[in-house]
Amino acid sequence: MIDALDYLHAFYDANHAALLAETTRIQAENDRRERELRENPPRKADNIVRVSDPNLLRNLQI
Repeated sequence: MIDALDYLHAFYDANHAALLAETTRIQAENDRRERELRENPPRKADNIVRVSDPNLLRNLQI
């Protein structure tokens, strides 16, 4: 019984360490992305749709 409890505690500790490492990695990646966006903000998108073919324009349903 003691061996099973020791095994479960070791399993829990290993999972906890793995989850903590993964959470730390994800947080570091998110921080890097936020810093990158702050330093190089995205350009505003061009929302204008240009259609040169009148048939295509007629069939375009918005």
